[in-house]
Formats: sequence, C-alpha cells, structure tokens
Amino acid sequence: MKQIMSSERLPERGVDLTRRVALRLVGVSLVLSVALRLPQLHGDIHTDEAEYAHYARMWARGGRLYHDVFIDRPQLLLLLYRGLNRFGVFAPVPLRVFMMVWGAALVAVVAWIVRVIGGSWRAVAAASLLFAWFSASKLFDGQFVNGELLAALPAALCIAFGVTAARQGPSRSLFAVAGALGGIAVLFKQSGIDGVAALCLWLAFRRRDNPTFWGRSREIAAVAAGFMVPIGIAAVHGATVGFDGWVRAMVGSRIGQAGASGTAGMIQRLSTSAVEWGPYLGALVLGVAIAPRLVRRHPNIGVVWCWLAMSLAAFVAGGGYSRHYYQALFPSVSALSGLALDALLARRKSSFAVAYSALAVLPILIFGPRILDGQKTVMYRDAERAAMDVRQELPENQPLARLFANGLVPALSDRPPYDLALTTIWQEVVPSRISSVVHTLESQGAPRVVLAQSVDEWPPIAAPVKAALLAHYRRTHRVGPYGVYNAIGSPPKTIVDSTK
Repeated sequence: MKQIMSSERLPERGVDLTRRVALRLVGVSLVLSVALRLPQLHGDIHTDEAEYAHYARMWARGGRLYHDVFIDRPQLLLLLYRGLNRFGVFAPVPLRVFMMVWGAALVAVVAWIVRVIGGSWRAVAAASLLFAWFSASKLFDGQFVNGELLAALPAALCIAFGVTAARQGPSRSLFAVAGALGGIAVLFKQSGIDGVAALCLWLAFRRRDNPTFWGRSREIAAVAAGFMVPIGIAAVHGATVGFDGWVRAMVGSRIGQAGASGTAGMIQRLSTSAVEWGPYLGALVLGVAIAPRLVRRHPNIGVVWCWLAMSLAAFVAGGGYSRHYYQALFPSVSALSGLALDALLARRKSSFAVAYSALAVLPILIFGPRILDGQKTVMYRDAERAAMDVRQELPENQPLARLFANGLVPALSDRPPYDLALTTIWQEVVPSRISSVVHTLESQGAPRVVLAQSVDEWPPIAAPVKAALLAHYRRTHRVGPYGVYNAIGSPPKTIVDSTK
C-alpha cells in the first residue's frame, strides 16, 4: 500500500500538495464521511434495510432462501443482515455505525485508486473530498446500508488490485484477487458487476504494458477465475435450495422488472430522476464533461473511463433510478472529477477550481435536506403509530397484508407478510401479479387485516385489486396516510380513528 501510494506521477505545472498534506486531507475526508452520518444514529430505518432484515430473519429461522423465502437480492447481502440481526434489536445505531466504517473504507479506496493510476497527491485529495461529500450525503441515502454502497467497496477494491497487478507486471495472483473481489461485489448487489467488467474491458484494450493479445487474454482469464470462486460458491448454495429460484433472484427478476414497464417506462423514470436529482450533481457532471481534454494523458486513465461506462450501464439496467442508485456512480465519477480538478489547478485556473468546488458543495448544503437533522421523519412516525394499531388488531404470529404501504416495512419487519407484493418500484404495478393478489383477497384464506395507502392514489392498472379490497373489507381507521382494513364479518374493533 505504501509503495503504491508513493508511485510515479506525471510531471505537471503548478505546485502539487506534499504527500503529508494530501494524506491529511484524505483523513479529513474520512472524518467528513463519518460526520455526515452521525446525525442519523437515532433516525429512520430505511424501507430497504427493514425488508432485508426481515427476509434475513426468516432465512435464519429455517426458511429456505429463494424457495420458502424469496427476495431478488444476492445471498451475501442477506448474510450480512443475518449478522447485523445478531446485534439484538434491529435498530438504527448498529446499522449507522456499520455504514460509517464501510463508507470511510470506501473513501480510502477511491483515494488509493486515483494514486495508483498516476494521479497527483492533489488529485487524490480532491477525489476523496468529493466522494466523501456525495456518498455520505443524506440527500442520496448515504447513511443507509443499501446494496449500492455495499457493492461499491469490493468493486472499487477490484479496480485497485487489478491496476496494481497490471503496473507491477504479470501478477496472476493479484488479478485473481481482483476478480474474487468483483464477484463479492456482485453478491452484495447485481450492479456491483461494474468493477470487474471495467477491469476486464480495460485489460482487453490496454496495449502500453502488455501489447500481445495472448498476454492480455491470460490476465483476463485470471480475473475471470477469481470472479467465479465467490459466484460458484453462491451458485452451489442456490442449487441446494432450488437453482431456478437463485437464477430468478440474481437475473430473472431484474429482466422481468424491465419488461414489465417497457422501454418507454424506463425512459420516463430516468428522465424524472435526472430532473429531480441532476441539479445536485452539477459539479460531477461538469467534471466528467471537461475530463476528456484535461486528463487524456494520464497513463491509466482508461480504466476510470471503463469504470464509469460500466457503472452507467449498471445504473440504467437497474431500472429504479431512486436517489440511492446514484451511489453506484459516485466512485468512478468522483475519481474522474478529482483528476479534472487537479488538472485545472495545474494550469493555474484557481478561480475556476473554486467555482467548481462551490458547485459541488452548495446545492446539497442549501437545497438538500438539513444534514444535521437526525429526527425521525413524519412518514416514519406515522408508520410506527400505524404499526402499533396493527399489532392490536392481530395476534402476534398472524400474517399481515400490505398494499402500497412500503413505508410501514421498518415498523413491521418482524411481522410475517402475505404474498401481496404488487410493485417493484414505488406505485409501479407488475401486471402478472394482479390476478394472484385479487384471488388472495377473495379466497377463503384471505388475510384478516390489510394495510394500504390511500386507495384513491393507486395506479389505474391496479383497479381490480382496489375493487376486491373494497368489496371484501371495510376501513376501520386511518393513521397518517395508511388505512387499516378489516375483513367484512370480522369482530368489530374499538381502536379510535386517527386521521392526523
């Protein structure tokens, strides 16, 4: 590590930072990464976190993953949540502390990558500060233990080890380690494929250090061999519980989601996401735009461009485009922007560099959520109140049906659910699920209580489900945006209606 961080760099104009000052700024980045997450120690539990913890708990209690317990996420993510569940009560504190450590490690790896590809110490400091600010931001769900951030660390380590192996000579063992890290990234979140894909793409076209086709092929083969080790272990486990289910969780569900909405739906969501979150990313977009001219002479800059291309491909394939999806882009974009900012300073464009830095910090600081506000949100408090009412309605082990009520997942993560999932993305209905949900609501084994968000706000395609709900259930009370519906003919309840 010390040898890599002291590696050669390109000659440049201007005064570069010393190694000591740059490492201190990297330390500041680590502190910033932790500090931005501190206010959330006692805040919300994210819907995704509660969902993962719930399915991990069902798996730990004897359910067969991808058979009795199905979720379209890889095993390593759920294995991590099984470990986090052992802290006792599923609570924000252990989750946030874990994310502080993980996020700080990711900042350090991004700094390492910038140095090992030939960036100056000034570029190292700039990239680490940019990445810490965006990746830990409350605006982009940086405080939550989500798949994008989990996958980003091993994916970045894959890039770091791969470039190190390429620069030190034909080190197949390091290439295999890089590939194994890429496989681990995929087992946290499918989008983690970007690291190993970028490394292989770069190795395939890299001619400066390895001009022969067979030499590059052997390097890629070593990466692929390492990649298959964790993936093979996961596949063997998948075969023991049902290989079709494992393949559906890893690949099939993602393809099904894309097919359910079609290209037009994906484009609409992507444009909406760009309008909503794009203004906060002006500096990073500008950094990518000016980089082709400013950093084209860096000897290993190609790997960062490959990384960015594969990250964008994984981002688009994800289909959801929620704000935490951007976490998958931040490592490569921050590295590239840090190099571009360094090039501006080397050309003595200090005023432009200051404006660029302001563009990076001010939009989130002024227009984003208050970074020091760690209070629970109104929606989360409403969900907790609704959950208390539902627990009064149902015996402890009675399953609960949820329709368009994802916000309640954290407060009811220990409650076994009926299989009434209609959506993969907020208020987007999967058409193939409608008939089965209607059948469940109308059958003799229908749930006793259904929790639903405002029926008037449902998408039109869900009209058959809405009709079945209103025909067989009556709303007994409301808590915030949630309605509690009891089956017609069930004993009357005495809970007071709460409309606030």
